[in-house]
This record gives sequence, structure tokens and C-alpha cells, in this order.
Amino acid sequence: MKSAIILLFALLTIVNGQAQHPFIEHFGAEQVAGGIFLRWTLKAGSICKGIQIERELINSGEFQEVGDIEGVCGDTFEPVSYTFLDTSPRLGETNTYRLGLGGFGSTGTIDLFAHDFANEGYALIQDLNGEWIRLLPKRAESGRLFIIYTLEGKEQLTEVLSGEEETQVDISGFSKGMYVIQVLDGDSSVFSSVFLRW
Repeated sequence: MKSAIILLFALLTIVNGQAQHPFIEHFGAEQVAGGIFLRWTLKAGSICKGIQIERELINSGEFQEVGDIEGVCGDTFEPVSYTFLDTSPRLGETNTYRLGLGGFGSTGTIDLFAHDFANEGYALIQDLNGEWIRLLPKRAESGRLFIIYTLEGKEQLTEVLSGEEETQVDISGFSKGMYVIQVLDGDSSVFSSVFLRW
């Protein structure tokens, strides 16, 4: 099981890095229930007039705005972090993002593949506060095991699915970090995913 978790960890779709712009300290993206969650930090002393969040049109090199932050952004004395949730990424494809920094050009791009969980037998939904997760099956199946692991392979929670239309789990007591979910039918894995407790 530990090797399966290590393999899954190697496949996780989280991107963090420099955004190749002198104002940006950090630019990262991850898939969460509800879409793709972007976070970035403007360096201290960096100020711009608004931030445009842009996603590339399918392999075209052209970008469209999917959101914005209005007004003066940044601070002259300390770094400022921002977040944005893209609720309509292209599922089953790589999504490419960049930031327009009001009057100071654009950042480099970051890419993130958006898994289509709904077509994998289950959908995993997480509230935006990170307090709970909900597992929604395409069709109710009783007797399957629902297991949550830490990235170190330690079982955090095990439940037998009752065949209900959904299973909701309170994760507010979990430590911050990434977790792996697996649904087993006997010895066969029928669904696996990850979520972030923040």
C-alpha cells in the first residue's frame, strides 16, 4: 500500500514555483473540489493596479481573463498573498495560467492538469474552508471501504460505505497537509484522489 501512495504522490497535480516576474515571490496551483485553486505572493515593495487572472485558450497561446482583483495590489513594506478559485477549468486537460499585473506586464505561466473526478466513478467535493469532504458516487455501492491516508501511508480514517448517495467526513481535526483517499472493492482500488487540509 505504501508504494501505491508513493506512486500516487508522484502523480499529484500541484504546481508551485517562480512565475518569472520581478514582483512575484511565489505562484502555485492545485486542484481542489470545486476547481483549481491559485495562490501567489507579491514581494514587498511591489504595487500594481489590479491583477488579472488569465487562462490559456486551448493550446492557442492566447489567454482569456477568468477573474480579477481590482484596486491597488501589494504593499510597500511587506509581501501580500492572494488566492483565486477557477470554478470552471477544462477537465481532463492541462490548464495554463498567468497573472496580468496591472500596468507591469504578465507573469510566466504555470500548467496544471485538471482531473475529471466525476468520470472516475466518484466525485470528491471539499468545502472552501477545509472543514469537510464529501464523496459522491455515480451510483451507490454498499460494502466498499473508504480510506484516508496521510502522505506517509498512515491510515487516518477507515469507513465502510453504506450505499448512501453521499458520504461526508469532518476533517476539521486533521493536521494541515495533503491526504490520499482510496475506495476499495475487496482488494481492488476503484477510486483514488487527494485533498488538502489547510
